[in-house]
Amino acid sequence: MELADILSLYDHHPLVKELISASNNGTQTSIGFRAASCSHTAVLAAATYLSTGSTQLIVTNSKEDAAYLQNDLEKLLGKAPCYFYPASYRRPYEIEQTDNANVLLRAEVLNHLSSKRRPPIVITYTDALFEKVITRKELETNTLKLHVGEHISLEFLNETLFEYLFERVDFVVHPGQFSVRGGIIDIFSFSKDHPYRIEFFDDEVESIRYFDIETQKAVGR
Repeated sequence: MELADILSLYDHHPLVKELISASNNGTQTSIGFRAASCSHTAVLAAATYLSTGSTQLIVTNSKEDAAYLQNDLEKLLGKAPCYFYPASYRRPYEIEQTDNANVLLRAEVLNHLSSKRRPPIVITYTDALFEKVITRKELETNTLKLHVGEHISLEFLNETLFEYLFERVDFVVHPGQFSVRGGIIDIFSFSKDHPYRIEFFDDEVESIRYFDIETQKAVGR
């Protein structure tokens, strides 16, 4: 018996039936419940997702529970988009101690939700939900988009990155950093797991690639 067949057995579970019914009616439903374990929650969420394909937001009691639940869902659903949405700060409400890795994870969720890609499952916890986020319009307005063949000056790009509070360094290591070496600029965006390497010919964008920070080799375009 395949895993999908096992999950389909949960279609008659009262919670799953209620969620499927709400999805079929095009309504948003909020349900609170206590499961025997995070794994039980994962099975119920996975069964619902396979039946509806609808976006789910799951709020757990703690960061640890959310991380375990996301891990379980990834194993159950394979390539389905399952995101962990953490708080930005290393400690609750201490904004001077922002964790750039967490900011990257949050940006990844917001970018997915603002796109027309497959509906995701987002797993989070109460502390993370207390943080304000920008609107979809603000996200689009404050997103810098570059294309090969576009003309833009390095000086303007440098100033724009400073306005976005990026840190200029010799070599990028963390999200929120950029470096400039001649006609090459490396940018570690909050929207990707790998930094961009943008090569210029005068003021024309000649190439844009992702690269690995350890090997410095290109991993995609």
